[in-house]
Amino acid sequence: MYVDKNRFKLSWEQKIALNVVLAVLHVLSGKVGLLLSTHNSAISSLWPPSGVALAAVLAFGAYQVLPGLLAGILILSFQNFTAPVTIIGVSASCLSETLIATLLLHSIGKGKFRFKTPKDIFRFICTAVFLAPFVSSTMSTTFMFMGNVFGTKEVPSIWFNLFVGNSLGILIFTPFLLTFFVRRERKTNYFEAALLYIGLGFISYWAFQGQETKRFLVLPFACWAALRFGYRGVSVATIIMGFMAVFRSTHWVTTPDAPGIDLFWVQCLTFGTAIGGYFMATVVEAHEMAQEKELEYFISLEHKKVAEEALAILDQAIQKSPIGFALVDKQYRYIRINAAFASINGQPAECHLGRTLNEMIPYISDVVEVMVNRVFETGQSLMNIPYHGPANTPGQTISGLVSYYPVKHPITEEIFGVAISYQDLTEHHRTQELLKENEARLAFAQEAGRIGAFEWDMSTNKILWTSELECIYALNPGEFGGTFEAWMERIHAEDVQVFHENIVRVLIGESEFNLQFRIVTKFHDVRWLLARGRMMRDSQGRGVKFIGINIDITDQKMTEQKLRVTEANLLHALSVRDEFMAIASHELKTPLTSLKLQIELYQRGVLKGDLSIYSPEKINILLERNSRQIDRLTRLVDDMLDISRIRTGKLTLKKEECDLSEMLKDILNRTREQFRASGSGEPIIESVSEARGEWDPLRIDQVMTNIITNAIRYGQGKPVTIKIKNYEESVRISVKDQGLGIAKSDQEKIFQRYERGLIAREVSGLGLGLFICQQIVEAHGGSIWVESEVNQGATFFVDLPRVNASTPFMPYLHHDLIPSEN
Repeated sequence: MYVDKNRFKLSWEQKIALNVVLAVLHVLSGKVGLLLSTHNSAISSLWPPSGVALAAVLAFGAYQVLPGLLAGILILSFQNFTAPVTIIGVSASCLSETLIATLLLHSIGKGKFRFKTPKDIFRFICTAVFLAPFVSSTMSTTFMFMGNVFGTKEVPSIWFNLFVGNSLGILIFTPFLLTFFVRRERKTNYFEAALLYIGLGFISYWAFQGQETKRFLVLPFACWAALRFGYRGVSVATIIMGFMAVFRSTHWVTTPDAPGIDLFWVQCLTFGTAIGGYFMATVVEAHEMAQEKELEYFISLEHKKVAEEALAILDQAIQKSPIGFALVDKQYRYIRINAAFASINGQPAECHLGRTLNEMIPYISDVVEVMVNRVFETGQSLMNIPYHGPANTPGQTISGLVSYYPVKHPITEEIFGVAISYQDLTEHHRTQELLKENEARLAFAQEAGRIGAFEWDMSTNKILWTSELECIYALNPGEFGGTFEAWMERIHAEDVQVFHENIVRVLIGESEFNLQFRIVTKFHDVRWLLARGRMMRDSQGRGVKFIGINIDITDQKMTEQKLRVTEANLLHALSVRDEFMAIASHELKTPLTSLKLQIELYQRGVLKGDLSIYSPEKINILLERNSRQIDRLTRLVDDMLDISRIRTGKLTLKKEECDLSEMLKDILNRTREQFRASGSGEPIIESVSEARGEWDPLRIDQVMTNIITNAIRYGQGKPVTIKIKNYEESVRISVKDQGLGIAKSDQEKIFQRYERGLIAREVSGLGLGLFICQQIVEAHGGSIWVESEVNQGATFFVDLPRVNASTPFMPYLHHDLIPSEN
């Protein structure tokens, strides 16, 4: 056996525990040794602590166990001695014995304690059993004498007793303890061992009783232990025999019939028995080792052929394997390689053998060498490392999984190579990339077309939705419950029955799924979907899966709705246009007809020679009538021209500072005859002296004239009240009549094109005046409105800001439907 001093590397916690155990064991073994004292109570004939200390240092190293050993030595010294010089000296001598023996054994064994050959045993006896105890006993005797532990006459016997006690402790206990730190190859028969050691104990107890001839009866047991149990058996047998011999020698009461046993000869017998047993165990183990090697040799010859055949089969399997395999050594040279791996490098397998990685794969050799070095250094495998990169063929890329694992020698377990395996996944990765591209195209098409797919597994009743379908339903990923009930919860209440009926028809095979329905999202938005799907059935016609799509057609439905509204607006515009054309033709025809009749009457008078038609009275009446009809035509034509200008954005404003009070006076002068003719009399004026601002005077005049004229026309001959009020930033004009009034439902319509109140339709007009007024007022940044009740008159209000920064043109939406002049 041999023990390496660097074999055990302990943590701090383990070191502390080990030193505590060693200190306790050292003290206890010393107590047991002191039971065998002869010449002095502090000096034992068999000192086990010497063997314990040397075994601990040889097994764990001095730097790991020195504190525990020192503590145990000091405790024993304090218990047995009182003089400080003796305590220190004896402790130093015990420690020096262990260190000297360790140093000598390691220097001879080159760092290891060897105990395998007779030469090793002889070195152990010379150095550890004799030389180290010689130095230790000499130092201990000197320091004990200096401490007055004994007298001068006792020095030789004390020294000899110390020397023999320490030697026996090392000879017996060190090999015994070290056998527990090496692996036992030999199987132990515990029944036989128990029989041996119990028998040896009884024989030793009986033999060491004073008769020298009986002592040698222990030798057969020592031989039995050496032959059957090796070094450990010899150590145990020697311990039993040594303890019993020394104990019986020191505690036997001599009588004339039973004289005492000489301790020296007993110790010599113990020495001889132990040394002889160790030599015999060495011979036996050497013989057994030779037999084992011979047996292994014959077994190897017997199985060599089988192993060669198995190796050939394995090599053939590797060569034909689709997975690439190669073996490289520490110089990165190829030792073995199969065809699959060689084809990846683009060279035959024979061209790789003996060549390096850099020679065969220079484009990635540095990366592979790093991995190989890591396996050599750590001894750990590197498995399934993805690789995607260039191949030996220019322009080609490959993908796969690479593994590196160590290959060890079967006996020395030294790593002599690194195996590299490569699983080619190039085609698999290309297929995966194509699949991903197709999935991306499909997802893009579904996202662009707002199309989501679903799959209903009939066996599990689980429904799977794509992410786009979840997005259509305004759900977060995974928020859909995956059941038919969860789907139905999101269908619009008015479409649930139709949806359910269509699903049932699909399940029983009557039709395919084709339905437009509405859903309600968690944000309470309503969306329109077009659903299409079909049932996948097995060979017996049973439904297996129901697959389909949902298309978001909300925009389409909104467009259709807008088209319907637009169509309705167009029809309404056409109806309004026809009505306008009828009103315009009627309104234009009336004054023209009147003018034509007046002219025909005068023509008839001229033809008859009636001179009365030339009287001033008749001419004045004719001119007044013609003037009224021409004014009416002019007003109609101006309204149509204004509406055309508004539609084309050509009705602009020319603002300047003006006074509404002065403007009102001019309007009243122009309309005085109209007031008189309507029977309403003079209007009631409540005007301020001055109401100035920046406005277009012609357009404001047009607004005020239109409102006052309407009051005259619809006021049923009752008085009209006109007011102008100044405010801080605006001026308000109000015109109140006491006529027909305007219904609540018509008060907003009258400001629209071609619209008039139901009651007001009895009066002629195109229905454009108030619309034009509203456009002019709003262009000035003001507002116009009416307050009225039926048969209680109407009051029109106009608010005009004094200064306005609005644009100088009409704020009319040019895209609104306005009939053209044609």
